[in-house]
Order: sequence, then structure tokens, then C-alpha cells
Amino acid sequence: MARRWTRGIGDRLISEGPCLLHCLLFEAGDSDRYIDVYDGRDKDSGKLFSRHKMTFEETHCDSFDGGVPFATGIYIDAESSEEKITIVFEPLPK
Repeated sequence: MARRWTRGIGDRLISEGPCLLHCLLFEAGDSDRYIDVYDGRDKDSGKLFSRHKMTFEETHCDSFDGGVPFATGIYIDAESSEEKITIVFEPLPK
């Protein structure tokens, strides 16, 4: 399948099924922030993949060669609703 990307702000479900995570691009708002990335459909039932910290008005990019497999989806839990987040992912067949 082809890669997809999505951009948004704050907490959100990125993919509802198996996929490969290729890239995270994020920017903090007006203070130090973090985002948590889960393999799952929400933070309560998902498995924490990583925490990404950023400082005031910093833009950060993490790229994963070949993609990181996620079994049940990608969920982003942002510390606040100010983080701007772009995700590149590739849906996989169920």
C-alpha cells in the first residue's frame, strides 16, 4: 500500500489498523512539551511505543528506515492541544 500522511494538533487516532510508522514531525507550542506514541487506538488500551520531548518552539523529526510495525493502530497522546504533529505511515493489510 502507499504511504499516507496526516497533520493535526493534539491527541488523535492516526491509523485504526496494522501499519508501518515512517516519520514523526512535531513542533512544540509556547513551552516545553512532549507527545506519547502508542500502538493502539487510545492511550488506555494501547502499548506505549515512545515519548518525544521538545523544547519551546522547537521542531523535531524522527524518521524510521523501513518503518516500525504497529499491530493495532497509531494513537498520539499530546501533553497539550498546542503540539503540531505530522505523521507519515503506511497501512498494512489486516
